[in-house]
Amino acid sequence: MNDNNNNKNDFSNHKVQILLVFYNGSKFFLEQLDSLINQTHKNIEILILNNGSNKDETIFLMNLTKNYINVTIYESSNNIGPFKGFEYLIDKV
Repeated sequence: MNDNNNNKNDFSNHKVQILLVFYNGSKFFLEQLDSLINQTHKNIEILILNNGSNKDETIFLMNLTKNYINVTIYESSNNIGPFKGFEYLIDKV
């Protein structure tokens, strides 16, 4: 068995898509988004479902993410719950 680095796969060019379901989550969301954006793997796309958040939370989310080119936001007028929210985002992948 050869353990040298030549046998390792290089995944640095692979796109990683991160799915987030957001519901009135501004209290912790900035820290979470910063953590994801600052990962060493740079080829990421973040898909967010705004899952029926109230108006202030929706404005917060839109203002926070408007300068990120690798963030896409989808809207749900009603809260469809976390599981259906992830199913919705999986269909977008």
